[in-house]
Amino acid sequence: MMRTLFFLLLIVVCLCGAPGTGKAAADQDFAPFGLEELMKTLEHAKGKVVLINFFATWCPPCKEEIPHLMGIRKGIPEDKLVLIGVSVDEDIQELRKFAMKTRFNYPVYTGQGDLLAALELSAIPHMIIVDREGALCYSQPGLLPEALLRHNLNQLVEGQKAAICAE
Repeated sequence: MMRTLFFLLLIVVCLCGAPGTGKAAADQDFAPFGLEELMKTLEHAKGKVVLINFFATWCPPCKEEIPHLMGIRKGIPEDKLVLIGVSVDEDIQELRKFAMKTRFNYPVYTGQGDLLAALELSAIPHMIIVDREGALCYSQPGLLPEALLRHNLNQLVEGQKAAICAE
């Protein structure tokens, strides 16, 4: 159901940088990120790979994954990869403290109920990857090893098929 809904959303928009791309999370107000923002992000990211990471400040695997994503952000330029974080935290003050300590190098937003419900997120971290053509490549909970993620993202930004992509 989630993949079908997400695929339908991609077909509608498939046309797209994330709102606020390039703005460090510690410097922003953690704008809401719902279905409308997802659609705008995908619309502006045409020709780029999109990685959306759902996380929470209290989640140990999320805390382990974020430095890997920050390293990936340094290694793959914004004109090839749109990378955003979406916090599912309910306490914005905790998110602010976490962001000040973490010093994200990619934008972070707060997840909105319409998006979280539509994607049927059951666990975090949860990563969604959309390829350069706007097709859903990967949508899974759990921590991906950094080397595997980096290798697959590099393949995708070069226009190659990546092993982690759904058939």
